[in-house]
Amino acid sequence: MRTLIHLSDLHFGKVDPAIIPGLLDFIRVTKPDLVAISGDLTQRARTAEFLEARKFLDAIPFPKIVVPGNHDVPLHNVFARLFHKLDHFRRYISEDLEPFYLDDEIAVAGVNTARALTGKNGRINRQQLAKLRARFATLLPAHIKIVVTHHPFDLPSGVEGDRVVFRARPAMKILAQIPIDMLLAGHFHVAGTSRTITRYKIDNYSALVVASGTTTSTRGRGQPNSLNVIQIERQRVKISQYRWRAERGAFDLFSTEEFVRTGNGWMPGMTGSRFQKPIRFSQNRLSPHGYAGLHLTVGVLVVLICGRCFGEIAEDVSHGDPIVQVATLFAFVMVGGSTLNVVLKHFFHRERPVLENPLVTLSNYGFPSGHTMGATLFYGFLALLAWKNVRNRAARLACAVGACFCILLVGLTRIYLGAHYLTDVLGRRLKHLHVVCFAPTALSAFAPTLRKGF
Repeated sequence: MRTLIHLSDLHFGKVDPAIIPGLLDFIRVTKPDLVAISGDLTQRARTAEFLEARKFLDAIPFPKIVVPGNHDVPLHNVFARLFHKLDHFRRYISEDLEPFYLDDEIAVAGVNTARALTGKNGRINRQQLAKLRARFATLLPAHIKIVVTHHPFDLPSGVEGDRVVFRARPAMKILAQIPIDMLLAGHFHVAGTSRTITRYKIDNYSALVVASGTTTSTRGRGQPNSLNVIQIERQRVKISQYRWRAERGAFDLFSTEEFVRTGNGWMPGMTGSRFQKPIRFSQNRLSPHGYAGLHLTVGVLVVLICGRCFGEIAEDVSHGDPIVQVATLFAFVMVGGSTLNVVLKHFFHRERPVLENPLVTLSNYGFPSGHTMGATLFYGFLALLAWKNVRNRAARLACAVGACFCILLVGLTRIYLGAHYLTDVLGRRLKHLHVVCFAPTALSAFAPTLRKGF
């Protein structure tokens, strides 16, 4: 059996210093046969950051395989980005951008997918695929063949869009011919395990796709810092995800998945206990980490409670309660605006700003701004409601000015936090003003009832 520790997206220059000692202790205790680091060792490819990364690597007393990521390519220095994009990586980390590790049981090949002209996205070319084919050609079928890249061939659960490595589909056909057993990557700071058969329908082929979250940086995206421990046997693989617990100063086991090799590729295996899966499911649903944990459980309970309340409200609506009618109209305005926001985000696919030190880091699309949408609809609706029902002209004007100020303030804070461009905010504000403008018509329709009710 072989044990491999998978780290990714260290981002020296933006690390949580409290994690480093605990991480090194974890590696020493685990005693892996190999440590694989799938890119983004630095935040902005600066010399000081590479020196910190080098010091960290020197403290790991086990074989390592390290590939660069897009953050290891200079961003602001255009000349260096185009003509010396990985010079610092070669100087401080490794001359070999595509290392190879081989023993009696596993073969691990690193592939450099970082490019100067693809932005955050990566690319794999024909020459790299030919090199992979040649490296694995002489190995026995019993060898577990692993490829390490920074950019993934499939997206971990919870990541939206289609931002896999460029040329992934033709590359997967060649990887299936080799055949590759496991693909390790990072990039999105979201951990998870899947199989290639989900995205790529290739006969009799199903490799494992293992994503690591950011192991040490402060740029989390809804998940705590994490790493993977992969225990490999000839016909079975066990993948354990460990997450950082700041209160303990250590990495704790979060989840475990097992897979077995069959004639059709890697398939989920049976666990040792008949109750392990439901127990793990319950633990995951009550975990405070991640969107599918306690957040989801509480969300489901809230939906059930709201559903019951909606039934009560619907009964009042059927009897003409004026306050409930206005509340129902308000709910439709907000839900309609939210739905439109999701549709537009997936239509435009606009990335969020890339700043040196953003106050918030989000992984979904930025245009148009959802927070500005909510503010425009909420305060705009309240202002219109006040305009229809407040008789004093000065009070009307004060309500309108106050609503405009709140909407403006929300938009400016989204720009200040680094979550949106100015056009994201303006686009969303203009788009949802037309939704608010339909509200006077609806309010006028309800006006006779409102006057009776109030």
